[in-house]
Amino acid sequence: MDINWLGHACFRLRGRDVTIVTDPYDD
Repeated sequence: MDINWLGHACFRLRGRDVTIVTDPYDD
């Protein structure tokens, strides 16, 4: 599994078969 920080609260989780991008920050 590869975890990348894309900025502020946004992360990309990349596995062998799936990629998830999450940005949980709520204004």
